[in-house]
Amino acid sequence: MAERLQTALGWAREHLAELDVNETIRKDVQEGMDKQQREFLLRQQLAAIRKELGELSGKPATEEQDYRAKVEEADLPEKVKEAALAEVDKLERTSEQSPEVGWIRTWLDTVLELPWNTRTEDSYDIPGAHGHGGARRRPRGPG
Repeated sequence: MAERLQTALGWAREHLAELDVNETIRKDVQEGMDKQQREFLLRQQLAAIRKELGELSGKPATEEQDYRAKVEEADLPEKVKEAALAEVDKLERTSEQSPEVGWIRTWLDTVLELPWNTRTEDSYDIPGAHGHGGARRRPRGPG
């Protein structure tokens, strides 16, 4: 009888230890979720405050809004403008700490700097590109 009681007591201890671990894990997960929800809420409030301040001052409240305004004002081809606005949307959804933010900004800066509607006359004078009519090339290779 005592042996059975010891076995039952051992099982009970194991079960309690398992419950304790499960409860600890549940609390950690809950705390992490609460922190993420709180951070999300605070970021949304901060964005709303920046927007209000921007509207009061007449300036774009955030860098994302500034990019959006630049893209809207730029004389871009329609497909390019759509792609640029999609990247601005992505920039707005991406965390500041993400390395992708730098890539998106660089891409947008490059697109906005390109002379989309500027045309030049191109010269197709291949001999002239060599400097003079019959330029000879030196053979390549050893020796």
